[in-house]
Amino acid sequence: LNFPKASAPMRSNVIVAREAVRRDAGNLRHVLGGAKADRETVLSAVSRGGQLLTHAAPCLKASRDVVAEAVRQNGMALKSAALSLQGDRELVLEAVRHRGRALQFAHADLRNDREIVLEAVRQ
Repeated sequence: LNFPKASAPMRSNVIVAREAVRRDAGNLRHVLGGAKADRETVLSAVSRGGQLLTHAAPCLKASRDVVAEAVRQNGMALKSAALSLQGDRELVLEAVRHRGRALQFAHADLRNDREIVLEAVRQ
């Protein structure tokens, strides 16, 4: 509750950010700087709210394990994944299994994949 009101240096501090996100995953929205690139902090958040991937640093949006955890929680997290991972067949399949609408964020080639499209329309 108080984390968003903390100073910028405190919201950039990895130790403080980890604790804030541990207590409330939504605090990732308020994390600043290099703390957004801290794998432990981001994994803690996306494991409880995949949509929070949007608040991660670009390097973690390109991390397969982080994106995989996010799409397991919320298929629509595929929207925030790096373009290269939007073309990863396994990740896209996982995303559409949870949320068929995630198909719109898949690479064009995968939007033409029969298995993926069938899985999406089943949702």
